[in-house]
Amino acid sequence: STDCIGKTLIFNKETGKEPFTISGVMRNVPSQSYLQFDYIIPYSKFLSDNKWALETGATAAQIWALLPNNADVKTINEKIRGLIKGQETTLNQELFLFPLKEKILYYYSGGRRIWREMQNLVLIGSIGFAILLIACFNFINLTIALNIRRYKEAGIKKVVGAQKSSIIIQHLGETFILTLVSLLTATDLVKVVVNGLNRAFNGNVQFDLTEYRMILIFTGVAVFTALASGLIPALYLSSSSPINVLKGKVNTGHSFSPLRKGLIIFQFVIPIVLVIFVLIVKIQETYLRNYDLGFDKNRLLIIPSSDKIQSHSESVTSDLLSIPGVESVSFSNCIPAHGAEVTNVVEWEGKNATEKLHFWRINADFNYNRIVNIRIKEGRYFDKSYPSDSSCFLINDVAAKIIGYQNPVGRTLTLEGKKGSIIGVFTDFHTIDLSGPFTPTIITLNKNGRKHLLIKLGPADYSEINLKIKNVLSKYEPDKSYQSNLYNDLLKRTELTTVSNLVSLAFIVSILLACLGLIGLAAFTATSRTKEINGASIIGIMRLLGISYSRLLIIASLISIPLAFLLGSVFLSRFNFRTGMPYPAFIAGPLAAYAIALCTISLQIWRSASRNPVEALRYE
Repeated sequence: STDCIGKTLIFNKETGKEPFTISGVMRNVPSQSYLQFDYIIPYSKFLSDNKWALETGATAAQIWALLPNNADVKTINEKIRGLIKGQETTLNQELFLFPLKEKILYYYSGGRRIWREMQNLVLIGSIGFAILLIACFNFINLTIALNIRRYKEAGIKKVVGAQKSSIIIQHLGETFILTLVSLLTATDLVKVVVNGLNRAFNGNVQFDLTEYRMILIFTGVAVFTALASGLIPALYLSSSSPINVLKGKVNTGHSFSPLRKGLIIFQFVIPIVLVIFVLIVKIQETYLRNYDLGFDKNRLLIIPSSDKIQSHSESVTSDLLSIPGVESVSFSNCIPAHGAEVTNVVEWEGKNATEKLHFWRINADFNYNRIVNIRIKEGRYFDKSYPSDSSCFLINDVAAKIIGYQNPVGRTLTLEGKKGSIIGVFTDFHTIDLSGPFTPTIITLNKNGRKHLLIKLGPADYSEINLKIKNVLSKYEPDKSYQSNLYNDLLKRTELTTVSNLVSLAFIVSILLACLGLIGLAAFTATSRTKEINGASIIGIMRLLGISYSRLLIIASLISIPLAFLLGSVFLSRFNFRTGMPYPAFIAGPLAAYAIALCTISLQIWRSASRNPVEALRYE
């Protein structure tokens, strides 16, 4: 219905049906917006249902403030910084503002801006700029190699009175035309790629060439590319002596030769660094996938739970355990290495009242230990034969160290107002992902927020068991469809997948471009050393030219290895649990680049070596 103002919308909740009156209809929110929602209800309703949100310092919602145009953000931050401390002196929390437009690319911690998606943009931009430089250097080398044929043209122009500047301008003009054609072709290709990505990922990335900032960026890129790639060849060509050129004395041993070789070295530094870095990322990703969390990742099934399923948890558990192939069933708010709820409302004997330390709280049941194989260091896990366990806790050794109990088993602890005894201490359990350390964790028998149903499977047909599990859940909530995942399926795409794929693609593009640069250098070398290679054997010529290229690649490798080591060390330092520095990658990377480069230029060397000496000397 389009005429819905004043009508009632009914929410079905566990506590019953709750009516809301429709007071307005909004236009569709643009898909580019960070704010995506289906409806808006009063915040006061949320507060009435969640009394905990009224506690001082509770993280219940985002607060948005619309400032006047002339507002001073620093002054406002000074005024709001101590609002929480003013209400509760034991809380060490400060408030500050940050722009909503930075919400997606950044996040803020302690008043400092920290990169989120911005790091991916910088990575893509850096790789793109590096590839653009390789392309420019390729153009320089190829142009210099081919400009030998244009020496007579430049010499004749100088003889008839042409200035050096006019030759430079002519060459730059030709480069600008090539750059413009490349830019127009690239924009057409980008349109196709963007449209394909939008269809594949249901995105809405905009590529608007009428936007003035886009035009300015493209203009800047085109000017930079034309100048960077065309200026040196233009100077090279214009600096030739007309008398020597017209006499046929081509100065191939020009002083620009070291520069050209330096450009080739730089071209190969980039792909060698990239291939070593890609190997480091791949090895770390494999390490994270195969890390032993204490259970079989191919036998742990995870299904999102619901309030209705949790309200019948015992019956659901009994029905699921009756399925052949199901070994254990547990309800929890924590998937190992995927996070849990955080709380700072923890009290213990001798605690400093001013301390508000964060603990990770796992709401579990009696079967959680059978699912994830928690390593008990002291005491025991929860047991149904002990009725008092419902008010007890398990803590890990990190929490025990923070609390300061020498013998924590039997001591008391208060978690969010619930006081109980510590019956066990466990160790080596990853509450958060492996990039972080072991966190202080408390396990409690709390039914609230257990949104994950964890099922340990036996050696049986997964598809058949999965169907039976869904049939059981549908019996309790027939209107809901359940999506199950094996734990290993959650690891198919890690946080490193995008980075490794992006760097791998960048390596392929950069090595291809670098190899084009070698072809240009090979063509120039073959032309400049015609007399030297004539009459020599093919093996001798290939050895002669191959040694020249090998020297450049060895120099590039020697430069690349320390750079890649530094980059890899910074990357691995992000992870608390990481593989050691894979030193074989520093051998395999340069060797792979060397093999690709040598195979690429072999044809050029062979053509030069197989050339008929009579044809080669015809220019005499």
